[in-house]
Amino acid sequence: MGGHGHDHGEKLSPEHLKLWGRFRPPHVNQWHRRGAVVMGTTLWLWVFYRLSQDWPVMFVRRWRHSLASSLA
Repeated sequence: MGGHGHDHGEKLSPEHLKLWGRFRPPHVNQWHRRGAVVMGTTLWLWVFYRLSQDWPVMFVRRWRHSLASSLA
């Protein structure tokens, strides 16, 4: 499982050994990488869209409430 700890006869470069030790990252298919980029981009676009729509409700109301309570 995971493939850590098997040598498989591969020679690691000194640079790799210095930076990562004997760790070898697993192979990830290209469609997994592209899917992750698409989903991550969609997430952040949705967050920014919701922030552009809701920022007055989320921030101004709290600011007014904290201002009113500090003046009272």
